Amino acid sequence: MTGNLPAVVLTVRAGAPPEGTDVADAVTTEWPFAGYTFAPGEPVVLFIHGYNNPHAEARYKYAIFRYLVHQLGVTTPVAEFHWPGNQHWGYLSFACYPLAIEPAVASGRKLAHWMQAAGPAARFFAVTHSMGGRVLAETVNELRRLGALDRLLGACLMAAAVRVDKVADGTLGPQPGEPVRWRVLYSDHDQVLQYAFPIGQTSGGDGFFPSAVGRAGEPAAKWDGFEAAGYDHGYYWFGGKPDAKASDDQTQPLAAPIVDTAPTEPGDGVSPGSVAEFLGFAPPHNLPAAPGPAGHALATNTLVASAIGGHQLAS
Repeated sequence: MTGNLPAVVLTVRAGAPPEGTDVADAVTTEWPFAGYTFAPGEPVVLFIHGYNNPHAEARYKYAIFRYLVHQLGVTTPVAEFHWPGNQHWGYLSFACYPLAIEPAVASGRKLAHWMQAAGPAARFFAVTHSMGGRVLAETVNELRRLGALDRLLGACLMAAAVRVDKVADGTLGPQPGEPVRWRVLYSDHDQVLQYAFPIGQTSGGDGFFPSAVGRAGEPAAKWDGFEAAGYDHGYYWFGGKPDAKASDDQTQPLAAPIVDTAPTEPGDGVSPGSVAEFLGFAPPHNLPAAPGPAGHALATNTLVASAIGGHQLAS
């Protein structure tokens, strides 16, 4: 089995593809599941990028992370989700953060409707980064409203740009008695969440200098927290300090499944290790010393619902 497993490209971008910066009326499938049929006990892993990620950059990060978790034995199909969390303002794109809050909310709700329509056997495990955590939180709220929360088995939020107070009061995130398992990867070295997040949220009218979940993993009683010690905001998809690859990378075709891409820097493997462990594979928190070739062989492990729902993890 190679790294080119069934995948799907989902987008809720409207406008000139693939960089539309408006939220579409519905999620569309740019690349279908290649012969994949949803089956009970066989979840699909859903990647959700954060704020200010152009389509090609998100694809590149997804391809890197997919490679990293595959090296740890995870062989489940991947769905990559793209939402309009960026603007065409060049070096000033960072300034549009307050404008991205509403699209994140709307995109999450649209994703929930797509997940519900995927069929009764469809089950997902979400891996998010930064503002992608807010997208997922809104997805969960909408799935809950639709009576379709069973579509989501587990959620792993990396560097979540989600307000701690809104999780604490139950507005966002887990609620008591629900079967969804949650893990949060956090780091107090995250300068984006320490400085930019409170300002951006306040400027966007969404709180007054709030704290972000991804800084300290709070509120700790809500989920399984995992400290990615020393991680800055951009480390997570790369399993450590990112390589120097240009953000406008075009090596991942937009109209085809993503292909595993080995990082140029080895990283420490903390984030992919934690995600793979949460999926039930329980690998060590580091990667093999030498990355395999592009067409590397993968372990035959199968992700099953019980691994997400019942596997007790070490902290």
